[in-house]
Amino acid sequence: MSAETLFDLLRTSATATPDAVALTDTSTHETVTYAELQDRALRAAAGLRALGFSRGDTLAIWLSNGVEWVVLEFASAYLGVLVCGLNPRYKPNEIAHLLRVSQARALVFAPSANGIDYAAMVGEAITTAGPSSALSRLIVIDRTGTTWAPPAGLELTGYEELLAAAATSDEETGRPGDLINVFGTSGTTSFPKLAAHDLGSVARHARETAAALEYGAAESVLCFLPFCGAYGFITLTSTLAAGARAVIMPVFKPDAAIRLVAREKITSILGLEATIRALFDVPGLHAAAVESWVKGGIAGLSATALVERAEDEFGIALTNLYGSSELFAMMACWPLTESSAMRSVPGGRLLGTDMHVRAVDSRTREILKDGESGELELSGYNVTSGYLSNPAANEKAFTADGWYRTGDQGATLEGGRAVRYEGRLADTLRLRGYLVSPVEIEELLATHAVVTEVQVVGTSNPATGEDRAVAFVRLSDPPVGLDAELRAHCRARAASWKVPDAVLFVTEFPTTPSANGEKVQKAKLREMAEAFFADSAGIPGAHAS
Repeated sequence: MSAETLFDLLRTSATATPDAVALTDTSTHETVTYAELQDRALRAAAGLRALGFSRGDTLAIWLSNGVEWVVLEFASAYLGVLVCGLNPRYKPNEIAHLLRVSQARALVFAPSANGIDYAAMVGEAITTAGPSSALSRLIVIDRTGTTWAPPAGLELTGYEELLAAAATSDEETGRPGDLINVFGTSGTTSFPKLAAHDLGSVARHARETAAALEYGAAESVLCFLPFCGAYGFITLTSTLAAGARAVIMPVFKPDAAIRLVAREKITSILGLEATIRALFDVPGLHAAAVESWVKGGIAGLSATALVERAEDEFGIALTNLYGSSELFAMMACWPLTESSAMRSVPGGRLLGTDMHVRAVDSRTREILKDGESGELELSGYNVTSGYLSNPAANEKAFTADGWYRTGDQGATLEGGRAVRYEGRLADTLRLRGYLVSPVEIEELLATHAVVTEVQVVGTSNPATGEDRAVAFVRLSDPPVGLDAELRAHCRARAASWKVPDAVLFVTEFPTTPSANGEKVQKAKLREMAEAFFADSAGIPGAHAS
């Protein structure tokens, strides 16, 4: 029997329960059954084929969560077309980079959404990408009647035109080994790398995640994490694998999400520690308002109190989980039947028997025993097929015997069938759920005229369990308000989570001698950042001593 593909997953649910609701879009108040979702996906596949798309091509999608995103995902799966999901909060220079790397033939976007002029940003991104991009067509979803002219040389197709074709009767060309999705991940480079996964892997992982979370057809799962990211993607696909209902929320707002829990009878929510905490901190929240919500997943390093509160105050079983763009966002979690103390431990039991984890000494690469802390390495079907168009990153990411180097610190448990996650080995920051290299923020600040030397470090935010990015700029006499100007400079040029939480000015960086010259003491900068936040009188832009 051949391996299941992602489209097979939809076909199975559409055959078994054609009239069951697959999607509820809370922004458009649209409901889509499994039979309707399959029909739209097949028509979109026919439309893409008519535009010349074939197996191995790439389609870039720059949209917030919505029905259209899901339709295009399954249409691409049917054809064997690679989907490059672009975060709606990316800026033109980031989009230009990803268009070049992915070599997408078409870009799907809405000219205006959530008060943002995407049409203008598309034009800027295409100009920045230049001739190294393969982009030749724009597919537009427009509910506002926006009037604009596409950049010269690009063909224009409306989304409704794409769906006008009859459901395709052509041969399904997607194969289990075909790449279907890439997820952006920031590492040591200044722009995101694209970790690729294939059709067979995403289908299998959706099944195993649904089983681990005990999803059944009666579930209603709130989907607010972006589908373009691995965590949001697996939230969606595991729901559909169970024949359940995905309730789509394009923009996360805690109070609105709590109202949706009651209105839509939400049974499960997956989120980051910060987002789950924000839900429980909605003013006036009481157990009766969330009585349908019984379980969920949480990604966080300091979730013990939150997991206990969820159970004690609201009767909700939350379980910690582990994963990444390269490994899928939920490759390990603790069973919902475990105690709250166990479920709060970062990490979990491996979901699949074909997943394997080991911890190694980061210097000697010696394999460590259970419970001994080292760098985590993974192998299995869930591991990325590699970084798209980045052989140097691939060579660095994998060991000689084929294991993926995570760069995470942790330990194996239960004879190697479970993992305890302890944090990142390197300086990578987790900002609002995204892993971001400090170099990325440093290079962004360095494009400002007054900044010649800058160092970015992270300090833990006890309120969220994530990091706060702090930029130290070497400048002896900064003008008043320059800190706000520099943060605005970043905000205009990159996604919002890459804006430093504070900009501090120093006359010298603390350094120590090394074999390669003077080395900046990042640990000392972190101490200075922690002292700044500990001082209630401190304000961004103060001189650090």
